[in-house]
Amino acid sequence: MADYWEDVGVRSYDAETGEYTVSPVNRPDECYRLPRIYICFSAENPVNFAERVKDAIQARKQSRSQLEYNLFIASIPLDVEALPKLDEASVDSIIVNIARGNPDAIPMEKQQQLRTQVENLHAQSVSKEIHRPILLLRVHQTANSDPTTLDADSSDFDGEISSVSSPDWSDQGSTENGRSAGSRDDFLRSLKIIRTKFLFTQRPIIDAMGVVIEKCQEMAEESFFLFDTPPLTLQDFQEAQSLQIAAIMTIIKGEWYDSIIEGLLEYFTKAGTWYNVDVDNWSVYQCSKLSVFITLVKFHMESCIRSTVTKSCTAFADYLAKACRSHDSRDSLETEHPIFLITLSISAEEGPHYTTPLEAFETTLQAIYAKPIDACHRIDQLEPRMLTKFKFPKDMYLSSLGFMEENATVPQEKLRAALHVAVSPLRDYAKQFEQYVEFYKLDVDQSIQEFTEANHPAVEVKDIIADHLAYLEKLENEIPDNVIMEPFLVDITDLKSHLVDKCRDLCDGICGSFENRLSSMMREAMLTYEYWYATLCESHQAVEKYMELVNKLDTIPALVQEQDKNIRVMQQDYEILDFFKVLMKETSLSIKYEALVWPYRIKTKLDNFIDKIEQELDKFRRIQTKDEVTLQEKLSSIFSWFTQLVEQQDMDKVHEFGNEFRRAWKQLNEIDDYGKLLNMRQETEAKKKFEEKNNEDKS
Repeated sequence: MADYWEDVGVRSYDAETGEYTVSPVNRPDECYRLPRIYICFSAENPVNFAERVKDAIQARKQSRSQLEYNLFIASIPLDVEALPKLDEASVDSIIVNIARGNPDAIPMEKQQQLRTQVENLHAQSVSKEIHRPILLLRVHQTANSDPTTLDADSSDFDGEISSVSSPDWSDQGSTENGRSAGSRDDFLRSLKIIRTKFLFTQRPIIDAMGVVIEKCQEMAEESFFLFDTPPLTLQDFQEAQSLQIAAIMTIIKGEWYDSIIEGLLEYFTKAGTWYNVDVDNWSVYQCSKLSVFITLVKFHMESCIRSTVTKSCTAFADYLAKACRSHDSRDSLETEHPIFLITLSISAEEGPHYTTPLEAFETTLQAIYAKPIDACHRIDQLEPRMLTKFKFPKDMYLSSLGFMEENATVPQEKLRAALHVAVSPLRDYAKQFEQYVEFYKLDVDQSIQEFTEANHPAVEVKDIIADHLAYLEKLENEIPDNVIMEPFLVDITDLKSHLVDKCRDLCDGICGSFENRLSSMMREAMLTYEYWYATLCESHQAVEKYMELVNKLDTIPALVQEQDKNIRVMQQDYEILDFFKVLMKETSLSIKYEALVWPYRIKTKLDNFIDKIEQELDKFRRIQTKDEVTLQEKLSSIFSWFTQLVEQQDMDKVHEFGNEFRRAWKQLNEIDDYGKLLNMRQETEAKKKFEEKNNEDKS
């Protein structure tokens, strides 16, 4: 465009660059982008526009002059070696502050680098703040008094000052006594204002704030919750977290709170009257630096508490949510670090259920989550503890994270959603144990009694025991001791032990009942053996009894053989118990093997009994012969006595004769019975000899 004013029309405005797009009125096809300073609107006062353009031109000239002047001052050479050095004590103090009170933790090589860096920074500061302002003042004085003295040959400025014009200092004003605004009086006045209005103008106050910041940083590293604990029940987990929260709150209300107050009181004593905690005028206190500083400290403490609570609650929610998500997005059912220990059980009323209701987890964990938030709203402020001359309400507490704030509600909702996802697989897993409810309700004693009353055949008993043992193996193999479904470790040990023990008791009861039945049958079968054995063991005085037993001896071996065959058939039922490796009772084993021994015992006893009979028969024969002689003698005696009685004729002795006849008749009857006995013995002996002869002939 030409260097003259021209009427234009505004087409558009770019807010980002602040430029207008305009077109001349007589050349509408041309467009130009101009800043606001080059455009005077028709509705605008031209005088104001001209003043604005004038001020802009002057400001540009002043800025250019200032830049050239500063570059000139910065190029003035300085003798760095002549600058004052920083003493060693100050350097050591700086190193200690850098190392946070432990300089030994920094290697010597690193310490030397820090010392060199500190000395260089000190030299630069001294150069900038002392030497260069002195040279600047010399340039001002020379330029104001006689600018012609600053020629290009000046040895102090190396010929550069001739092309530099000093900035216009007229706008800085002057004092009433003619001194410049940068004089020492103005500096002291400004320093006094700064010390009055600003807090950190004294070393003790800076150190006091350092104590507050340090304590707050230490507290910010604490956590209200425990992480990476072993699997705990919900009650134990709640107790552990409550103890941790109580411990942190004890530190906050005790050690942390007291250390801040002690540090502040110590440095307030060094700071002077502006920080007098014994002030007793509330208006004075409100206008003092002490009030501002305590308020600032309160903000730091509230920020620290808020940050700690927010960090802890967020970490707690993330900790649980991560475990729940790892289960929800599991590649396998089991993960590595469960948090909660929960026990699965079965009852007749509820069926499969968890000893800790799943609904209790959300309620309890929400309560644990809210506990530190609630506790941190009851931390006392500093003023009631430090300002003892005033009375304050008892409920003056520091503010903290609110329950309805986003930093509290977002993790809480995250925790709730994660728990909802985590408990759903637990319900599905509990349903898998519904197949064991009927067996859980089973009465073992009643089942064993029904089995005993049914009196199943041995084949059916074997199938029944096999079925129960198969079910026992299924319980042991299919039910694990525990299963990890993060964040839960499901403990099934007690339930598995109960079902397995119940099934084992049922198997043992059925086997025991079958064992008792076999023992009873064996005992009944052995009664025949015992009867025969007792018969063979009896001792008889009369030979007739032995003669009767002789007639039965031939039948006993056949009967024993038949009975032994029956017992061996029953012995085969014991193989069922041996097949299942049942440990039988000692009495049952004794009966089992005693039944096998009885035939041998009967045979042995029978052989002994035959020998005994032979001996008794020999004895009988001798006695028989003797008895026959005795019988003949009695007959001869009774005949002679009857002869004498017949010859008696004395009638006076009739009664005596009658008594004698009765006695003789009685003896005669006895002799008759005795004779019949002898005849029967002879017949039995003769019959035995006849049978022996027939047996010999047959053989």
